[in-house]
Formats: sequence, C-alpha cells, structure tokens
Amino acid sequence: MLGYAILVGFFAFLWILYVRNRVYYAFTSTLAILIINVLIFIHDARYGIQAGVYLFYFPLVFAIFATFSYEDILLVICHLLMTIAGWGIMELTHHSLYSSNVHSYETLHGLFIFCMIASLCITIAFVYLILQQIRTNAITNEQEKLKSVIDSNTQMLMLINKERKIELFNRKFFDYYQDVYDDTLQIGDSYLDYGNPQNREMEAEALDKAFAGQTIQKDMLVMMGNVPTWMSLNFVPVVNQRGEIHNVAFSVLDISERKNYEKNLSETNAILTKLNHELDHFIYRSSHDMRAPLASVLGLVELFQSEEDESEREEYIAMIGKSVHKLDQLLIDITQYAKNKKLEIRNQPLYFSEIVNELIEALRFAKNAQSIDFKVNIIQEGAFYSDEERVRSIIGNLLSNAVRYRSLQVASFVEITVVVNDNKAKITITDNGIGIEPEYLSRIFDMFFKVSHKSVGSGLGLYIVKETVTALRGYINVKSAVELGTTFMVELPLYHTGIL
Repeated sequence: MLGYAILVGFFAFLWILYVRNRVYYAFTSTLAILIINVLIFIHDARYGIQAGVYLFYFPLVFAIFATFSYEDILLVICHLLMTIAGWGIMELTHHSLYSSNVHSYETLHGLFIFCMIASLCITIAFVYLILQQIRTNAITNEQEKLKSVIDSNTQMLMLINKERKIELFNRKFFDYYQDVYDDTLQIGDSYLDYGNPQNREMEAEALDKAFAGQTIQKDMLVMMGNVPTWMSLNFVPVVNQRGEIHNVAFSVLDISERKNYEKNLSETNAILTKLNHELDHFIYRSSHDMRAPLASVLGLVELFQSEEDESEREEYIAMIGKSVHKLDQLLIDITQYAKNKKLEIRNQPLYFSEIVNELIEALRFAKNAQSIDFKVNIIQEGAFYSDEERVRSIIGNLLSNAVRYRSLQVASFVEITVVVNDNKAKITITDNGIGIEPEYLSRIFDMFFKVSHKSVGSGLGLYIVKETVTALRGYINVKSAVELGTTFMVELPLYHTGIL
C-alpha cells in the first residue's frame, strides 16, 4: 500500500503538470503537493528509516520547482518550508514517530530498494520537466524578442509557407490590411485571400518564383485611402539548415519618399543638363555676337582713318554707331538674362496701366516708332502682385519686337490688352507687322534664334521672355501669319496666393 499510494500521488501530480489547466492549476498543484507531503510523512513515521520512505522528499523538492514559475515564488517558499518541516520532524524523531517495528528485515529491505528506485525515477522525471521548461522558456523568450523586433520594424513583414498560408506577420502588416482593406489578418489563412484582387496574379507568380529560389522585388503604386503611395514588394526565400526552402518572407516598404527624391533628382538633373547646354550655347553665341560688331567697328575705324572724303567719313561714323548700338543691345539682353537667372522673385504691387504707358513712351523715340498707333486697353481693379521688373521685361521685349518688325506697307498699330482678375493677369499684344513663317513658330523662343540673317537684334529677346514667364509660373503662346501680324498671349498667376 505504501508504494502504490505514493506512486499514485506522484503520477497524478505528473498528469496535473502535463495537462496544466491554467484555471485550476495552482490549486490542484498545491493540493497534490500537500497530499504527497502528508503521505510521505505518515508512511515514513510508520515504517521508520529502514524503509527509505524519506527518499521521496528529494523528487518532491524537484516537483515543487517544476510546478511553479518565478511569479509563484511565495508558493514555492511555502511548499519548500512544509517539505523541510516534514523532513526535519522525521530527523528529530529518528524516523520513528510512531513506528510499530513489527515489519521484518526482508520487508523493510524490499521497501528501501523500492523507494530508492522509485524516488530516483521520479526525480529524473521532474529534472527532465525542469529542463524542458527552461528550454521552453528560453524559446518563448527568443520568440518574444523576435516578435518585438519584427513588430518594431518599419517594414511590413509576413511569413508564408508552401501552402501559401500565413505563418507570421507583424503589427504593421496587421494595421495596414485593417486600414486599407478593412480586413483582419489571421494566421493559417491563405495569403492570396487578402489584399487587392487585381494584384493576386502577380503576387501568386512572385510566390512561385520565390519558392523556386528567386528573390523577387517589385515597386507598385497603391492607394492608401485616397493617397497614391509607392510600395516596394519583396519576396525572399527562407532556407532551413538542410538547404530546403520551407517559407517565403514577404515584406512591404513605403518608398514614396524615395520615389519623390528620385523624381526630384531626375528633374534636377534634367534642369542642370538644360542649363549646361544653354550655358555652352550662350558662351559660344554671345562671344561670337560680341566679336562681330567689335570687328566691324575696328574695320570701320581703319577705313575712317584712311578716308579723306568728309561725306564718306560721316557714313563710316554712322555705321560705327550702328555696330555699337547692336553691341549695346546684346549687352542689355545678356544683363536681362543674368538677372532673370539669379535674382529672387519679389512680391510687389503693380499697375499695368503705369507700366505699359511708361514702356510706350520709351519706345516712341525708337526708329520709325513715331508712326505706330499704340492702342491700350487695361481692365484692372486694385494692385496685381508679381515681380515688377520681370513683368516690365516681358512686356518691354514684346513691344520692342512689335516695333522692330512692323510692316512698311500698311499703317502700323500695336494693341495691348491686359485683363486682371483675382488670380491671374492675361496680357495680349497684337500687331499688324510682317508676321512669322509657320515653320519658325516652334523655334522663336530658342536661345539666339533668328528667322534669317537679316533679322536685327541679338536673338535673346523672346528667349528671355519665355524664361521670365516660366520663372513666374505663367505660360506664353503665339499666333502669327505672314504679312498679317502677330499676337502674343501671356498669362501670369497672382504671386501672393501661393500659386508661385
């Protein structure tokens, strides 16, 4: 009865540890340890030290450590004190508290061997349980650390098995599917049941390739609510120690910032390439156009010095003046070009009637301008905010062109119309001059472009107009017919509305 009672108690206790019903676990474990303690105490007191019942105290100590965790330290201490107390009482009474000493030597010797073997086996069982718990706790701790690392990752991470089912995902992935698709991820579900149906074929193909050993990376534009967002999708095969692919790690990273940076970098490179090309062209053409009037002046000076006829010398002086004027106009255009490139846009109140009238007055003394009829029609209430110097440059260049290329066959006119509303100013300048050939209309805003070698001017005027309009975030258009005239239409946004 002794052996069976204690063994039944221990095996019942092992079953309790195996089942680990968390609702009644602490209560049943405490009750089992108490019962086993009482059974060992009673039978040790009854059979005496020769029977070896006290040996069961050793597995009982290991059972206490195997039963409770660090959080249950008070229970551990109580059970240990109770076990030590039972052991101590037996030691003080020499294990013969009420021993009847009626058992034979053979019986006691058999019981001792039984108790020794049984206690050793039970001790080994509980040591094994303790080691298993240590290993399980270590694995659990590592898993919790890994889960913490995965959840704190800026990428959305998911682990998919060969059956295309979800084995693991981090918090960011969970939140993403809940926010974007109003769907809740579940471990064990098929991954292809989630997400955008339009992408499933692509994602299924990427998974197939990943399980075949390829690493797949795709950039995709998706909608995050109502916001288009660039995402980088990565499918990476996960290989075990035997070199077999048993999972695919699927990660998604928001790369909108990188894409915007790449776009800005590409646009900046395009601008720099354009500026570099313009600079090369500008240096070559401006040096050439500067040298031409200077060479002409030098030649005319030599002719002037060798000529004795006063009428001829006066003609040379006039020709020198013409060359110097051409060089002066080129320098003015170059200065305007440099200002437009370097100076910051200024927010200034301006009135078009004042600007247009001042420019017309300045042009009235130009060659053959006295015969031109300037018609001005301006509709403006209150100040228009923009960069006054740049607006003057735009209108001034267009008016100069209208005067320069007037027709000598008809009575010339230049009509200036400006309409200003809350957000923009529309400027229209129409003339009845010589017009522009249709094949040249697409090139008139190019740097140093001239319709023919007979064209006067530097070839920079309309280029400067176009660049200035662009700097003010406006646009310019042109219509022209040969011998009928030309119309330039400019639209400029209001500066202080934030459009610029």
